[in-house]
Order: sequence, then C-alpha cells, then structure tokens
Amino acid sequence: MDDEFEFFSKQENRTVLNSFRTRLDMYSESDEFAKTRNSYIRLVVNAISRNPKEWDRNCEINISWMGEHFIDEISGDIDFSDKNKMDIIFSICFRLVFEYYLSVKNELSNDFNRLKDFALNNIGFFSDDARFQIDYAFRDMPVAIFKDIANSESIQSIRNLHQVSEYVKNTIDKFSKELAAKEKRVSDLQESLSKYESAFNFVGLYEGFDELSKEKKKEKLNLFRALLASGFFCLLPFLCEVLFIYKNWINLDIYIKAVALSFIPMISIVAISIYFFRVILHSYKGVRAQLLQIEIRKTLCRFIQNYNEYSFDLKSRNSAALEKFENIIFAPIVSDEENLPSAFDGLEQLGKIFQSVKKGG
Repeated sequence: MDDEFEFFSKQENRTVLNSFRTRLDMYSESDEFAKTRNSYIRLVVNAISRNPKEWDRNCEINISWMGEHFIDEISGDIDFSDKNKMDIIFSICFRLVFEYYLSVKNELSNDFNRLKDFALNNIGFFSDDARFQIDYAFRDMPVAIFKDIANSESIQSIRNLHQVSEYVKNTIDKFSKELAAKEKRVSDLQESLSKYESAFNFVGLYEGFDELSKEKKKEKLNLFRALLASGFFCLLPFLCEVLFIYKNWINLDIYIKAVALSFIPMISIVAISIYFFRVILHSYKGVRAQLLQIEIRKTLCRFIQNYNEYSFDLKSRNSAALEKFENIIFAPIVSDEENLPSAFDGLEQLGKIFQSVKKGG
C-alpha cells in the first residue's frame, strides 16, 4: 500500500468526523436496537479520529470504494431518526472495520468483536441496503479485497499467496457458517412469529365480538327498562280513571259526563302507548337475537385455531370444508324486522276508534 495515501487524515475529513460525532452524542435514541447500533458507529468514528493515518493505511481499498460516499453520508444536517440512513452508515463502518481486521496481524479488540457479533445477530433488523452491505462484507469482500491487492502494482512478491488465500478462505468459511447459523435462527423465529400471529388474530376477533356483546347487553338492558316504562304508561290512564271513579263514587252522577268524555283521550293515549310498546318490544327481541348470533361467533372463535394455515389445505381438498364456519363468522349480524310496526299503525287504530265513536253518536 502507498504510505503517503491520505483520506481520514485530511483536515477537512477529520472536521467532518468530529462534527458528526458531536451531533451523534447529542442525539437520544428511541429504541434499544438504534441505541446499540449508534454506539458502534461512535466506536468506529472515535477510533478513526484518534488514528486516521492507521485507518488510511489499513482500509485503503474500502476508502477508494466508499470513502467519499461515507463522508457525504455523515456531512451536513442528518436526521438521526432516519433508520435507513443510519443503517447505511453502520454498514460502511462495518466494512471499514472488516478490512482493518483483514489488514492487521493482531486480533480485533473486544469492542470490535462485539460489533461483529451485533451485525451477525441482528442482520434481520437492518434495512435492505444495509443488510446487503453487511452480507457482502462477510461473504464476498475478502475475495474482492484480495483480488484488488493481487492485481495492484504495489505487490512485489507472491511468495505468500497460498497462505493468504488459505487464510482468506478460512475466514470466509468461518463467517459464512456463523452467518448461516444466524440466518437459520432468524428463519425459525420468523416461523414461530407467524404461528403466534395466527393465534393472536383469533384472539383479536374474539375480543372484537366480546366488545360488541357488551354494547348489545347494555342496549338490551336499556330497552328492557323502556319496555317496562311503556307498559306502565299503557295501564296508567285506566288506573287514573278507576281511581277517579272510586273517589267520586257517591257523586258519580255529577261527573258521569266528564268521565264519558275522558274516555276518548284516554283511549287515544292508550293506543299510542301500545304502539310504542310494540316498537320497543320488537327492538328488544331484535337485540336479543343479535346477542345470540354474537355468542355463537365467540364460541366458534374459542376452538378454531390456525385458520390461515389449514384453510388453504382443506379447501384444496374439499372446497366446502370451512364454508359453514365462514358463513357464520363473516355473515352480517341481523335482526328480524318483519314484524316491525309501521309508523301509521297507531294512526289507523285511532282512526278506527274515532269512526266507531262517530257511528255511535
């Protein structure tokens, strides 16, 4: 490598690094993943700021590939809550660390080893672009670095080519095995989460029906109270008439005309009260029927599990296997409206009363 190569050691780039580090230190992360990711970004930026010449010397290839892009990413006003941007910055830092690891004889410090483990263990949580860069660093970058070195003019001898190749191959195999193990673990977790998602969907469906059931029970109670009140009002005019006659029985002949005349408004009030009694009674029966349908749905939700998984398999063999279940669960909740009294029923009854009184007169 060229000992005179400078990038991070340039004053303008050091200024950018220090400015980015200061602003990142002032930012408060919203979740644990972002907090850990940003702490490793700080670790790399601090290390580069302390020894820029050493990182220039040991990361020349990635600097030539992505150096300017890295400086652009951390320059200017940065939205540290932008997950995709911060994931990309982490992936570039990781590539620099990985090349640094390949370039030095000594092992990485514990902090950088933990950075590597964090990238492996959480690769599924990074954005697509960042995950591609991390995967590339593990799988293909060592070979690409070696190819770049092998074809550079600075190589004077290839006496140790076999050892370097073997070392790179072993490193790739090691990280490939670790990555494969972590990917399998992520896949297993994804499968488990899929099963839990199906179960929770049915729990949510049951809770939805349960909330609807509570509302309908309140409505049923209010209608029952209204039903009792309307029934009382139906009897109230008769009770008042009987009470009046009872108290004035001795002088009934004086009030007989008033009593006779009061029958017409009394009967009208009774007819209207009976009409509203019928309306409320019909609504009460409708709500009771709806409650029965909701309870049936709640009962079905208790024992139907993994519907999303086996419904496709069952329907492929028997298209009508779950038809009844679906018809009940997803059918609209209805009430019987056939016997709902018309708004003119009460008027018709009053008309008949007046006609009979007129004929009698």
